[in-house]
Amino acid sequence: NGDGAPDEESVTPVILDELPILGAAKRLSSSPSNNGDGSYDLSYELRVENFGDVSLGNLQVTEDLGNAFGAAESWTLLSVQSADFTVNTNFDGITDVNLLTGLDTLNAGNVGAVSIVLRVVPGSQLTGYNNQVTASATSPGGILIVDESVNGSDPDPDNNGNPNEESPTP
Repeated sequence: NGDGAPDEESVTPVILDELPILGAAKRLSSSPSNNGDGSYDLSYELRVENFGDVSLGNLQVTEDLGNAFGAAESWTLLSVQSADFTVNTNFDGITDVNLLTGLDTLNAGNVGAVSIVLRVVPGSQLTGYNNQVTASATSPGGILIVDESVNGSDPDPDNNGNPNEESPTP
């Protein structure tokens, strides 16, 4: 106020930004294994990576196997495993498509994986089993981050730091 007395008060604004970025990839981790009885075992690896600058909580990966393999004569989920995340033991790929419990946190710069093994009896439908997973998480600021998977093992195949590529896994 110009009176020479340093008694003026003003608040200094502080703005904290966050850049939450999540990426997902899905690949057939080995060639289909022909069991010799009309069935094939399929092994998939799903990778989720935090490309952002903050930890992401409530991590979830959804997989709709009923939609992906609905044209097959039959299919059976053999296993779901992860050394990195807490697997949802109720996951069946039809009525419960959540692979994880939703309680995990993925720290900035970290990556984790989930493995799925299926047995498929294709019948006359030998091709056309494309599908994607959807990864989601919440930033500390409450922003919901969602990413559709890209085919392969790298959620950001062009290495630009923005995993916005999407393609189904055959």
